[in-house]
Amino acid sequence: MRLRPTEDVRPVTDFRNHAAEILAQVKTTRRPVVITQKGKSAAVLMDAEHYERQQELLELLQKIAKGSKATDEGRLIPHAQVMREVEEWLNE
Repeated sequence: MRLRPTEDVRPVTDFRNHAAEILAQVKTTRRPVVITQKGKSAAVLMDAEHYERQQELLELLQKIAKGSKATDEGRLIPHAQVMREVEEWLNE
């Protein structure tokens, strides 16, 4: 899903006049559209499913970074303790 500047960058007036067509383009191509205002990028319009996946991926990456930082700082929990806590949580 690579942005194509000749097709995927549209001025806000074009969006205002052709919103349904641009939404259909986003849905069909699954590529985001950059909306410009006064010649500068102002917003990005993307498919809702892609947005949800992107947010889930971002959340996962943030959790991995947090775990990596905890490991670097020596904040670790022994495997046996984790398993006990998981079992307790499952049995609640």
